Amino acid sequence: MKELVAAYENGASSKVLAAKYHLDIRTALRLLREHDATIRRQSPTQDQMILAKELYLAGKSVAVIAAQLGLPSTTLTNHLRKNGVTLRPRGGSKPATGRVG
Repeated sequence: MKELVAAYENGASSKVLAAKYHLDIRTALRLLREHDATIRRQSPTQDQMILAKELYLAGKSVAVIAAQLGLPSTTLTNHLRKNGVTLRPRGGSKPATGRVG
């Protein structure tokens, strides 16, 4: 565990470390938090945002998409808004509006 924390604190991304140690990204982040590592901001990649937007416009919830991508729900919500997606009311299930792509 010390090696994981040290690598993260030396700049390795949580995504790279999760892959290296064969962990889910959420597990890697939890372990880092448990060992007092300061977690850096987790921004979605362009590919993740394209997928997230497609899934959201198809009716998936922010919570489901965020869990699938290993991102905080609030981060995903903010990035969807920045990418022109009109969010549904909480608990809504109708497809949202916005262009895909």
